[in-house]
Amino acid sequence: ALDLELRTFLGSGVSRRIVRTNRMIASCSAGLVGTRERYSNEDGTTLSGEFLAAADFSAFRLDSPELDVVLALQTFSSLTESERIRADFDARIRYEVFSDFYIALNLKSSFDSNPPSETAMKSSYTSGFSVGWSW
Repeated sequence: ALDLELRTFLGSGVSRRIVRTNRMIASCSAGLVGTRERYSNEDGTTLSGEFLAAADFSAFRLDSPELDVVLALQTFSSLTESERIRADFDARIRYEVFSDFYIALNLKSSFDSNPPSETAMKSSYTSGFSVGWSW
């Protein structure tokens, strides 16, 4: 939906774990990244510098039935392109129905306030439901 063929980035930053218990972990991060993007309807690639701000949260229960909840948000504010902000949000819930048999729901959302490709949509959403067995 975003007409994005490839996005690579390289950067550096710092991260701070805010909460760490036997049931949850929460952290935040910030840094600078260089991004290279190639869109399907554009010739060449786009290079930009961005400021990264991110937050992650995980909650879990290890007793049966097991339960995992993971939330992650990343925002990229462009330093080289005026008024461009990108954001990615991921959520996952995984539940143990019975011994080693799981169901999971996954959600992902991507947003780009000013995509380089003029035909690209500003946001995209995906979801998934899975059933699994582990041993």
